[in-house]
Amino acid sequence: MADIDPELPSDHSSLNEPTLEAAIIQVLQVLGERAHDNAQLRQALGLIGQTLLALAEPPPDCAKAVVSDTPDSDAPPPTPTSPSSPSSPPATLADLQRFARVMMGQELAEEEPPKRLMPLPPLPPEPLDLQEVVDRCQAKQGILAWCSEHPSDPPPHDMVARAKSLPHGQTWMLRSDGSLAIEQDLSPMLAGTLAATAAISATLVLIDQHALTPSLLKSAIDLAAETQSALRGALRLARVTTSDYDQLQLFQWLRERANEEGIYIPRYMRKNDPADPLAWQERLERVRQFGARVVRIAEQRRRQRKLLSALRYRLRKEVASANEAERVAAWLRVGDTLDQLIESGLPTTHPILRPILGPYLTTLPPTLSLPPRANSAIEAVSLYRANGTTTSGELSEEDDDPIVGEVAGLLHDQTVVMLGGERRPYTAQAIKEAFTLRELIWCTTQEGQSYLSLEPYIRRPDVTLVILAIRWASHNLSEATNLCTRYNKLLVRLPAGYNASQMAHQIMQQVGDRLHALAAERES
Repeated sequence: MADIDPELPSDHSSLNEPTLEAAIIQVLQVLGERAHDNAQLRQALGLIGQTLLALAEPPPDCAKAVVSDTPDSDAPPPTPTSPSSPSSPPATLADLQRFARVMMGQELAEEEPPKRLMPLPPLPPEPLDLQEVVDRCQAKQGILAWCSEHPSDPPPHDMVARAKSLPHGQTWMLRSDGSLAIEQDLSPMLAGTLAATAAISATLVLIDQHALTPSLLKSAIDLAAETQSALRGALRLARVTTSDYDQLQLFQWLRERANEEGIYIPRYMRKNDPADPLAWQERLERVRQFGARVVRIAEQRRRQRKLLSALRYRLRKEVASANEAERVAAWLRVGDTLDQLIESGLPTTHPILRPILGPYLTTLPPTLSLPPRANSAIEAVSLYRANGTTTSGELSEEDDDPIVGEVAGLLHDQTVVMLGGERRPYTAQAIKEAFTLRELIWCTTQEGQSYLSLEPYIRRPDVTLVILAIRWASHNLSEATNLCTRYNKLLVRLPAGYNASQMAHQIMQQVGDRLHALAAERES
């Protein structure tokens, strides 16, 4: 046998060291991070993998079965074996020597890394996109409206082509020659029902985009349940044998979202509890009125959040750093912003103003004259801080949850990591805006995924809070708790949906005191 190269280690006593497992884990973590952006390191790791696989191959003699010369009549028949995949050739001495030189940086790895042998876990299903439901329903409604207004003419070719070109597009109302396949008198009912389906779906998208209150979401879900049930009934009334894809999609979306948010839908989700398809005109009017109201609230909310962000900035950057001569001008700018905020519809006694204005009231010049609405808001905050009482009445469903505003003040311009669940672009943006975050890092997870893959995000120095969606996270993500402890990150376990109000209440209940302490440290 050839002599072993002195560069190769021959002493295996280190395998018995008690710290070997921890050392391997640490090395793998560092290699994983560096290999992400280093092609040369990836090639070297690929060569290591090939070499280790070759070392693990059994000798050729071990793979051969021993066959008896004389068959044994009492022995059971041989069990058929499945064909095995071709194995790699055993590692030679030259392979081991090259392996050592690559490990010590004396030679470059030129071979491509081996392909992954184990299949990747299946990707989670894409969340249902209600905007696609809106587009398809509007296309179908347009065809039916044309047929209702032009009973003797087929719909224009481009109108039909657009409906068919959409993903999962349907034209069940037309025959193959382009003529109407349903009774002419039923066209207005079907068109109006599809218009209502498109409108309520668009309203649900808007509620998600702006993270509006849970009560508005509940009202929209109830109305959507009635609308999709009416669409199903209208198709049956028109003797359409094909199921409408959008009715099925909206029904499925309602079931999933109600389950996520813990919302009970009392009616219209069972076949024996159908909505009346003939009441389509009254229903369409209700859907449109509700949608117009949500649009108005969303625009108001957008303006209020923008002004709240400006108010926080002026207090933190201008008032807090102003000297005595600059303070009057800084507070005048605060008063102007606060006046615009109250003018936008925010009550002067709204609890969201307490954590924003409260810490800076001692810097308010005593003789300064501010707009009346701004003065009223400041007086309400002062009264609450003095005795813990306020004259504010009950908040309506159009008002932001005050807890959302409090969390927004504590997490303003911070980075948050969210683990688990389905990342919806609208929802992610709504959470970021509701809590005024600098960044929301949403890591979707899969069954069997190692928690170590999440470590680079949790360990980031700018991350303040980690939210674990325990209802949808993989079971092994409980190890995320250890990572948060190791890197001193706050951890919140989210038992229900992604609504900003629900998240805010869980954040304050679980880590509210620690967030206040961190905010105080940043202010100092």
